[in-house]
Amino acid sequence: MTTSTMSAANAVLGLAVLAWVLWRQVEVREVAADRSPRGLLVLAAFGAWTAAQALDGAAVSPVALALVVAGVAVSAGFGALRGRLQPVWRDASGRVLRRGNALTVVLWLTAIAVHVGVDALVARVDPGAAGLAGGSLLVCLAVSLTAQRLVVRERAARLAGDAAVPAPFAVAA
Repeated sequence: MTTSTMSAANAVLGLAVLAWVLWRQVEVREVAADRSPRGLLVLAAFGAWTAAQALDGAAVSPVALALVVAGVAVSAGFGALRGRLQPVWRDASGRVLRRGNALTVVLWLTAIAVHVGVDALVARVDPGAAGLAGGSLLVCLAVSLTAQRLVVRERAARLAGDAAVPAPFAVAA
């Protein structure tokens, strides 16, 4: 598979994952039902694998690596912000629900734009590290979703009046 074919495939995969994430964000969902981290772990692992395959053993400069790490940190920040601003409420039956809105989508698109900018900067600083873009996007999505999930779950626990915040990665039975 050529580099341009891999880049196109990564772009299509990234856009498909983003569309799925945005669709899930604006659905009304019960917070307690969002327990398993398996999907996020798979997404992060696939992103890391994709990035490693794209690098194909090439060395990455410390500056490019620092930019990628900073991009992941920014993704976590956007996730925490979305988690803080996303509507969370209790319904008549006592279930705690959440649903993203236009602000949630704007924050997602802004985070993606920042990520694309960081990827462009990485490619400019270290052209050999340009292949990190597709994989790092998937890792950033997983990190951002995890941060959002943790903040929403903490808010939901307070709203529900629970004495203890549920474990962030408890697996649903």
